Amino acid sequence: MKFILGENYQNYIPYFPKVKRVIWLVRHGERLDNDKEVKEMAKKDGYINDENSGREFSLDNSPLNQRGLERAAALNNVFNNIDIQHLFASPYERAIQTAVKLLGDSHKNYSESRILTSQLKIKVEPGFIETMSCVDEHIGYEEIKKLRKHHPRLDGTYTPIFDKELLAENYKVEEGGNSDMGCCRRIKDALNGLIENLENGTLDDSKFFNSSLLSQINEGTYKNQWIQPGEETAESNFAIYGFE
Repeated sequence: MKFILGENYQNYIPYFPKVKRVIWLVRHGERLDNDKEVKEMAKKDGYINDENSGREFSLDNSPLNQRGLERAAALNNVFNNIDIQHLFASPYERAIQTAVKLLGDSHKNYSESRILTSQLKIKVEPGFIETMSCVDEHIGYEEIKKLRKHHPRLDGTYTPIFDKELLAENYKVEEGGNSDMGCCRRIKDALNGLIENLENGTLDDSKFFNSSLLSQINEGTYKNQWIQPGEETAESNFAIYGFE
């Protein structure tokens, strides 16, 4: 290092380029149907029975088991003070649960009288579902209107890039093999679509700003061990949940 930087090498401060965008990719927690008995019973019944919620799910729409819920909640320790401005999740129940548990009570703005004024909401994007080699003819996630009855923190104003019809028409045959790599083209198309929407301002109205974190960043007091130099002032941070 001394040979490269000279005698003053110990005082050298590296230059970190401005970071425009940070994308966090998070896999969902452990599935309920990882249990062989649950899976066999589901095949027999034709649906997955979730005793925790009292709900029934299609065979490809397994929710999280107890361990999955606990691990998803533990992620809040990482993300509760990261300035996430957009959050996208697969519409499968396990992905929605992961995103909801991760947020917990974070990413909310309050007035001086402690009235909730705004909060980061979850945008449901079918483009991020698991590879369709694992999905039967029926793509079994629930539609946003039904999901919002159980998860009020979902964003009902977001217009997704894909829906079931587009997924089945454009990608299902290609992803029908046994390899998880079959979904690469679809994930690429979904990511490119999101970035295009960010660039053209389509998502500006739903952009979330955490007032307390912004104050820390502006004052130079913000600290987070998971953030790399320059990332704290990125123009947009968004997280995606649900990858298999």
